[in-house]
Amino acid sequence: MRLDDALAEIALIRRQLARVEVYRGVRAAPVACTGLIALAAGSFQALTIGGSPAELSRYLATWCAAAGVNATLSALAIALRLCEDHSPLARQATWLLVEQFLPCVAAGALVTLAIAATAPGAAWMLPGCWQVLFSLGVFAIARQLPRAGYAIALFYLLAGAANLGGLGDLPPLSPWRMAIPFAIGQGLSAVVLYVSLERRA
Repeated sequence: MRLDDALAEIALIRRQLARVEVYRGVRAAPVACTGLIALAAGSFQALTIGGSPAELSRYLATWCAAAGVNATLSALAIALRLCEDHSPLARQATWLLVEQFLPCVAAGALVTLAIAATAPGAAWMLPGCWQVLFSLGVFAIARQLPRAGYAIALFYLLAGAANLGGLGDLPPLSPWRMAIPFAIGQGLSAVVLYVSLERRA
């Protein structure tokens, strides 16, 4: 029984360390690439679709594809990092990060599905909703990021609120309502990761 208690205590200590230690499994280059992919998706939409609500299905296909590519890129980057670091603490920290961030992804998918299926007239809200939900995901993992992670999360929250409030003269489904905030946010994230973790390594 004492051995079981000791193992349980060790597991608890590892989990607590994973919560408070800065996570080093995310690198600046893949994060910067996700911002470039957002710009590429925005450029593709501008050239082929435009911002018409009548093109909602193609709009959703474009941005869901971009999200899928970015998610795959992020997962591969984290998996490669785990291959370099086989420690139990690194695995624990990775799973904790994923557990905390995934709810915002699931919420974004469900909101998108609900609006597309039952209220396409409300699709103008999607860019703002996506950014607000993404900010909540970043807030959820901010303890495991460098301190500036909170500022990145706040940026996405304000960008989403501005989109929902109709700030600016852009059409509701303009590609730049998505591309510009995500390119800036991911670019800033890459700079923070590089300066805080990689340059000091």
